[in-house]
Amino acid sequence: MPRVAMLRRSPYSAVVRLLLVEDDVVIARELLLRWGSRGWTAQARASLVAAEEAATAAGERLRLAEGRYETGAGNAIELGDAQLGFTAGEAQQVQAAYNLASARARLLAALGRP
Repeated sequence: MPRVAMLRRSPYSAVVRLLLVEDDVVIARELLLRWGSRGWTAQARASLVAAEEAATAAGERLRLAEGRYETGAGNAIELGDAQLGFTAGEAQQVQAAYNLASARARLLAALGRP
């Protein structure tokens, strides 16, 4: 009979179960720390970088559309589309920053840290 099975039948089985659970919690926290820092936060960080790049590109498209509109080479629809794209890019950047902060907070909460 395995040792753990024998211990579970002993008068101290509640203590043994508690120790096994505490051991599992320590292992789970360690795995979460390792995976979480590379998983949740890394994914959120990559999303933020992509959103920043998209916002920069949208800003450049807006600048070009404004220049074309001012010189008469572009029209109001093109300018409006560029403004909408810029606003959407900025909103995406804010959402990605929020997601990163949220991922960090979830990780800390899972680890029992304030």
